[in-house]
This record gives sequence, C-alpha cells and structure tokens, in this order.
Amino acid sequence: MDDPERLRGIVESLQTRVPPLARLIVERYAAESPLYTGDPAMLDHLHLVAAGTIRAMLRSALRAVLEPEGPDPELLRLVSERAADRADEGVPLAEYLRAWQLSLTVFGDEVTAALGDRPDLLREVLRRIRSVHFAGERAAAEAFERRYREMLDDADAEPSRVVAALAEGRVAAAAGLARRPLPERPLVLVAGVAGDAVPGGAAAGDPAADRLAERRAVRRMRARIEQALPGTWLMDLCAGGGTVLAERPEGPAAGPGRAAAERLDRLAADLGTALRAEAVLAVEEAADPGDVARAVRTAREVLRIARARGSGGRAVRAADVALELHLARESDGSALLRAELAPLLDRPELAGTVRAYLECDMDRRVAARMLGVHPNTVDNRLARARELTGADPATSRGLLTLAAVLWNGMPGNTVPGK
Repeated sequence: MDDPERLRGIVESLQTRVPPLARLIVERYAAESPLYTGDPAMLDHLHLVAAGTIRAMLRSALRAVLEPEGPDPELLRLVSERAADRADEGVPLAEYLRAWQLSLTVFGDEVTAALGDRPDLLREVLRRIRSVHFAGERAAAEAFERRYREMLDDADAEPSRVVAALAEGRVAAAAGLARRPLPERPLVLVAGVAGDAVPGGAAAGDPAADRLAERRAVRRMRARIEQALPGTWLMDLCAGGGTVLAERPEGPAAGPGRAAAERLDRLAADLGTALRAEAVLAVEEAADPGDVARAVRTAREVLRIARARGSGGRAVRAADVALELHLARESDGSALLRAELAPLLDRPELAGTVRAYLECDMDRRVAARMLGVHPNTVDNRLARARELTGADPATSRGLLTLAAVLWNGMPGNTVPGK
C-alpha cells in the first residue's frame, strides 16, 4: 500500500479516537434499541460490557490496516465470551449483530473522512477493516449458536433429571431441579409409540438427520399433549414416547370421568396420527409429589401390558388391566411356573395360539380369525400344548397356570397379529 507514512499518521490519529467512538456507538445503539430504552441500569450495564468489546474490535481493525495478518485471536476469544453472555441474557442474535453493524458504519465514516481524497487508499483500508469486523461477527454468531445448542440440551435434559428424581422418590432433589413448583395433585402419563415414530424418516446413516427428525417428532407430540392437557407441567419425551406430568384438575374442572377418559383416548389417537405410528397412553394419578414414584412405576407396568395386549390408540389405566398387573408380579412361584411351561414357551406358534385363545375368552373361532388359521388348527395346537405341559385350559388350574405365565403383559408375551 503506497503512502505508508500518511497511513500510519491516520492510524495513530484514529487510535486516540477509539474511546470516544466506542462511547458514541454505544449511545447510538442504546437510543435505537428497544432493549435499553428508559432503563438507566441496563444502559450502565451496556456501557460496561459493550464499550470494551467495541474498543478491542476497533483497535484490532486499526492494527490490521498496517499489518494485515488476520484477526487477533485474543479479540475473537473476547467476542465469543461476550456473545455467549448476551445469549444467556436473552439478547436476540439479530439485535446483537445490529450493534456490530452500527459500529462498522460509525467507524467507516471516520475512516472515510480521513481518507476521502484518496479513494484507492480508502478502498483498501475499508477492506482490511471489514475483514476484521466480519471475522468478529462470525465469532459472535458461532458463540450464539453454541450457547443456543447448550441451552437446548439443558432444556432437553432437565425433564429427564426431574422425572428420574421423582421416579426414585427424591422429591426434594426434583424440586431443586425443576424451574417451577411441583404439582400438588400430579397426573402421570407414560406414552409408548410403536415402530419407527420418526415422521418422514431420516436418511439412513445420517446422525444429523436422525436428530432433526426426532426433534420434529417430539415437537409434534408436545403440541398435541399441551393442547389436550392445559395443566401439563413437564414432558420428558423422545420419538418413542416418554413421561408426562400434569396438574390434575380439582372439582368441577376435572369433568366427568368418562369425558376425561375420552379426552385421553383422543390424545393417544392424535399422537398416533401425528407420528404415523400406534400410540398407547398409560395413566395413573398420584396423591402428591411423594406418590409420583409409585405412579410412574405403575404407569410403566400398565404401558407394557397394554402394548402386549395390542391396546393401541387409547389411554389405559391400572383398573383396565388389574388382572394382568397382578399376574405380572414376580413371586417365588413365578420361576417354577415358567419352568413347568418351558416346552410351550420354546414353541412360539403354540404359545401364541394359547395367548390368543385366552385373549378371545376361550372362543376357538374368534382366536382362529385373530391368528388367520382354521379353528381346527387352534384345537390341534391347544391339544399339543396340553400334551407338552399338562396344563389344560379347559380346567381351572390349567387355565390359571397358562394365564399366569402367558397373559401377564411381560415383554414378549404378545398375541400374534396384535
């Protein structure tokens, strides 16, 4: 760049102008920004934190005029830290970048006034200044993006931590983690979504696409749950379902039991429609926050049983599957009964037929339709099961033995075709 002496003199002159220019930029920005209007304390804070960053940026730009070696790493570190602070304070990125744009305008006017008679020199100086400025803008935008991701991760993790604490009975810990008071009359819902609940399907082997698709699925679930349950307090969701805690309405606001049940049935159906997959809701009321641990355990058991029974598209309560809940409890006799029926359990087509027969209230024709076979096939399989185990569903003891092992909602105990 020719005329280095004049250029050095202008840079030295502008160095002395940096502090007043930084104050001017802050004052103009504060006057135009809706964030700081009429709040002296906020304005003082702005002068304290913003003026220093602006001074550092202007000085780095002036150094680049004489020594164009790229932006100062220390400047980029400072910008990143300050940008993350503004993100924490809730300042929108667009508003933050407006301050940067104003600083470039004000500083560019100063440089133009000093070099207006040398347009060739002015163009090169402005190019170098913009290079530093744009590097700072990129660092600020990247810091905002990182902080937004961290805040999003924190928001995603908070429900999981709160639910885990409540499910373990650590009410005080949950209260400390939660951002608002625990519900006094909690309603617990555990949702299960069958199959691939990622709407639209993610590209195979693309983790970023998988995450995006799951976020969309969760967003759709949230929207429908909030619409159906205005008292929703916390949702810990993934594409496959999750746990929801809501404030249970009292008195007339709760509405009749049937209406409430129908509303939750519609919610389960809506979730399935939104995710293009079958959804089941297990519902359990808790007396207070300390009772949530029991309610979560019960709801999770109810969900397992409901899915095993093929109860998709509806809300299920413990009362709906009370027998299965009872049969699912482990006891000293559970292992003995499973050992007794081991030859049957090793034959999926026989075990599935017995389950279907039980599910259809021992009606061989209805069971045959469910299985897609001839009724004689059902008879033959039941006879073979009786030969292998000695458990005859036509006797009370045989029926109870088969039900205790096969009709208990445990994983794998599903009826074929359901």
